Amino acid sequence: MARQAGDISHVVYLSAQDQRDFLGIDTWQSAEQAQAFAGSPQIVEFFGRMFEGQPEVMIWTDPGWNTW
Repeated sequence: MARQAGDISHVVYLSAQDQRDFLGIDTWQSAEQAQAFAGSPQIVEFFGRMFEGQPEVMIWTDPGWNTW
């Protein structure tokens, strides 16, 4: 579902101190696609069942710096 919505990649991390702390990093084709996906009623319901409340969804942009 996410790929069809424009999600290019998905990486998950759990906190070493508390494995209930979840960090998911997704790369999207556009910020608008990410926001539409995260705000869709189906995904809001899914997150509500998966987590203890709604996760914080933030949009970050690539500054264009060198990466490795």
